[in-house]
Amino acid sequence: MRHRVPVRIQVSQTECGLACCLAVLEHLGCYRSFTDARRCLRPGRSGLSIIELQDYLRDNGCEARSYRAGTGRLTELPLPAIVFWEKSHFVVLEHLGRHRVGLMDPGLGRRTVSRAAFEESYSGVVLTATRGPGFQPRRRQPLHQWRLPGLTWDLDLASTGVIAATTVLTYLVTLVMPMITAHLVDQVTGAPAGAGMSARTLLLATAAAVVLYVAVEYVRTLATSRVVRRLGAGLMQTSFGHLLRLPLSYFATRVPGELMQRLAGVNYLRDTLSSQLVSSLFDLGTTVVVLGYIWVVSPQLGLAATAILVLLLTFLLLTRQPLSRAIDEEITALMEAQGVQYDAVSSIAQIKIGGYTTTMESKWRKEYDRSLTALHSRMRWQNGIVGSVSAAFQLFGPFTLLLYGTTLPTTSLGQAVAVSSLAATMLAGVSGLLGAYTDFITCSNHLDRLEDIIDTAAEPTGGGRSVISDGRIELENLSFRYANESVPVLDGVSLTIRDGEMTALVGQSGSGKTTLAKVLCSLYAPSSGQVRIGGHLLEDYDRDVLRRHIGYVPQDVTLHNGTLMENLALGSDIPEEEIVRRCRSLGFLDFIDSLPMGYYTQVSDLGANFSGGQRQRLAIARALLRHPRIMVLDEATSALDRLNEHRVNKVLRDLGCTRVVIAHRLETVRSADTIYVMDSGRVVEHGTHQSLIQANSIYAALYKKGAAA
Repeated sequence: MRHRVPVRIQVSQTECGLACCLAVLEHLGCYRSFTDARRCLRPGRSGLSIIELQDYLRDNGCEARSYRAGTGRLTELPLPAIVFWEKSHFVVLEHLGRHRVGLMDPGLGRRTVSRAAFEESYSGVVLTATRGPGFQPRRRQPLHQWRLPGLTWDLDLASTGVIAATTVLTYLVTLVMPMITAHLVDQVTGAPAGAGMSARTLLLATAAAVVLYVAVEYVRTLATSRVVRRLGAGLMQTSFGHLLRLPLSYFATRVPGELMQRLAGVNYLRDTLSSQLVSSLFDLGTTVVVLGYIWVVSPQLGLAATAILVLLLTFLLLTRQPLSRAIDEEITALMEAQGVQYDAVSSIAQIKIGGYTTTMESKWRKEYDRSLTALHSRMRWQNGIVGSVSAAFQLFGPFTLLLYGTTLPTTSLGQAVAVSSLAATMLAGVSGLLGAYTDFITCSNHLDRLEDIIDTAAEPTGGGRSVISDGRIELENLSFRYANESVPVLDGVSLTIRDGEMTALVGQSGSGKTTLAKVLCSLYAPSSGQVRIGGHLLEDYDRDVLRRHIGYVPQDVTLHNGTLMENLALGSDIPEEEIVRRCRSLGFLDFIDSLPMGYYTQVSDLGANFSGGQRQRLAIARALLRHPRIMVLDEATSALDRLNEHRVNKVLRDLGCTRVVIAHRLETVRSADTIYVMDSGRVVEHGTHQSLIQANSIYAALYKKGAAA
């Protein structure tokens, strides 16, 4: 027996375990959204352990137990169960057969693998969950994705009204043509209903209907385009604008390719809703109007048409869930394949240097083959099963009504022909509703993924303080962790950096230097402790104003596509002539004047047409143009030659701002006023270069190792 759980697709790379828990909970009768779950359990950058998943299920009223078990023992445990997969992933085990195994993979959707493949990938750890005494059922609210509080559905009401009015006129035209057809047929056959209208009158009526139809459709198209524009602007502003305001920690657990796919889903929503919303309302209205007309012409034919319609709708409802699942699995698989493509294109240099082009191609092909398999499954349901049955109804339904109408003594041949024609229109409208319903399912799936962006709280804007009196920095018992349950990256850091001094942060990789620098720049909010700049708490400052007074230059600098001038002027209103004058006075941007287009040279591929040292110099210059009170340099001169590094340091000294320098090359920090040595997120030593060498401890060992290298 297969214990099917709802498909819950993970929205970030580290949320597979969380998605499995949500699927099991919903199977047991308690629906939880990802947003609700993240308030209790944040996966962070490293994911979740089986114990954390077990505790979360227990907190939701389940009796949860984790085991180390071989595949033989799995048959004794209650299903569904969460199993550890390929030593790096969690999936839900739904069915364990002798030859086939059913899984709900939060990365791919529902899938079936061979028993041999399961035994090869199963990593020996399983988590079971059943209802406990404190379990509280909770239903999933219908259409919950469409009620995201932060999503803006900005409709142009005037244009929507025009669309409604023109739709009503279109209904009239839709009814006029079959009525003319019925009158013409009855006139030719000599039926009493055909008397009273000449061929000339019928021709004029037809011409008038054609002109009216063209005019109405043109006006409706113009109104629809206005709705598209306004709806698209509102949706994209809500989603992309909100994405830019999310905290940096959000992006630490999301792949850029996935985020781009979610934003692409906004355009799909815009195009689908703007076009399908209008056509769906039209198809629905057409179906109701036509069915009502058929009942007026002949109750017997109306009953038959209603029966055909009910049969078609019943079939569509029965195929709703498998079709929805197939669409969801296709979207997920396609996003995985496109994510590999994005990764390959963005790291093409490393791929070529490493000589693993074939490996990357194989990885992409594996994911793309999965997407093609999902495409096949979706087309089998959408086009093969649902589409063919709907087409059969559309083809044979009108003919059936025509045959039945000719047997009714109260119905003329013209009326039977008109009803048959209208039935074709009605069933075509139902087929259109089917297409809209399929698009609605796809939109719901896109909204599920967009929910991760919309429901994440934007970083706080801070207080009202807009002036930094000086560059003094004070940290008091500062701690930071990426998730509520994770090991702290910074643990009890306390230090003081005096105004105008140069302070160095050194330590081995992973000691917390870069994280501390990002906390100083307000990019990360501390989990506990206080940060004061210029004597005031970090949260007292307006966040954007504060960041304009802090120049932060990371080791890996990326430029924005555009011109060098646009990159240098980013975030400031300095005139271009002044930018050129200031940059030339710095003395380390002389390479710009040697370029054919100078400061208007185009930047391509995020700065790939410039060397690492050139990008670093441009980033430093961009920060200096704003005369910051504080400069934070995270390996910011690592790609510079000695001469340009000396020039940069001289400019920084002359500027007189507070400097926080992170460096692995300890020769560059010998002149620092104070050096803080970090290890495992703590400050373990501090002093001048000379005093730390004399202490002959961690710093001295690092310095000797660097000198020897």
